[in-house]
Amino acid sequence: MKAAIVKVFGFTAKVVVAENKKSVPSKHDALIQVYCSSVNSKDWKLNKVVTPLVPDVGIRPFILGDDLSGIVVETGG
Repeated sequence: MKAAIVKVFGFTAKVVVAENKKSVPSKHDALIQVYCSSVNSKDWKLNKVVTPLVPDVGIRPFILGDDLSGIVVETGG
């Protein structure tokens, strides 16, 4: 699965499209085959706000772009 990923937080953050492991949806989640998504100012603002709050505890990579269009291929349960 490919994703738009930020591997570091803050003003030096760069977005890369990279392979990421396939997610397994939990009880209230859905796995979506995405055809189109966007990375917009909300994502960058979130990155800016989260930067000082998140210690380096393995929360990376940070996947961007939750405005999307696609098909639900699996649901959790």
